[in-house]
Amino acid sequence: MEILEILKDYGLPVATGLAGWWAGRPREKADIDSTNIDSAKKVLEMSEDIAERLQAQLVKSDEVIEALKEKFKIELEQGNTCRKALKKVQEELSEWKSIAERQNIELEALRTEIRELRKIIEEHEKANSSTRNMHAN
Repeated sequence: MEILEILKDYGLPVATGLAGWWAGRPREKADIDSTNIDSAKKVLEMSEDIAERLQAQLVKSDEVIEALKEKFKIELEQGNTCRKALKKVQEELSEWKSIAERQNIELEALRTEIRELRKIIEEHEKANSSTRNMHAN
């Protein structure tokens, strides 16, 4: 009788528990599958949201890139214009330097002539003064 009592006291609850677990497995598996599907849907929604935001950022980035390309093109054209203007100014400077050098040479020649003319005038004045002094005596 002891075995029957042990089976009755412990075996029946264990058997009932095992039977309940065995019977509940498909429902538990279905619940897990349902939870996994729900999680996958949420991950998919988040991924799609992230993809949409990234697409919007990509469009904005493309707009910024195009604007920067246009700005670079304008700056490059202005740079070329500035280089052309600088080259023209440098050419004009070179011409003015050449003119200044010629004028400096002419100025030196004039100064030399002036010195020579002063010497001649001084010599003539001395000669005239000597001649006057001789006539006055």
